[in-house]
Amino acid sequence: MLTTQFEEVKMNEDELFDSFYGRLNEIVISKLSLGEKIEEAKAVSKVLKSLPKSFLAKVITIEESKDLDEIKIQELVDSLQTYELGFPSHKSSKSLALKTIYERTDDSSDEDDVEKDMSYQRTC
Repeated sequence: MLTTQFEEVKMNEDELFDSFYGRLNEIVISKLSLGEKIEEAKAVSKVLKSLPKSFLAKVITIEESKDLDEIKIQELVDSLQTYELGFPSHKSSKSLALKTIYERTDDSSDEDDVEKDMSYQRTC
């Protein structure tokens, strides 16, 4: 069953590479716990074959410039993560940005008037 999962796992077009690699790594670890070791070259090949079209240019570059029998899986993962960061519409790039924070203290009155304004702006 794990062998079938390993053979069939693919990265979805709208999925982050880290998510895909996490799913693949879970299968590899499960197989390892059952005494089945997956050769690094086989894991490298599986990752490259499982990527969506958006990674095609990077896959071709890696295949042409590296010896796939010698490349380490971590080197491949780092390269693909870096490549994904350069996507113009990097998936899940939503974040909260602090827009303004200010304090005003009026020394002329008996009481300190402190005004704070924090507003958040959602960026995509």
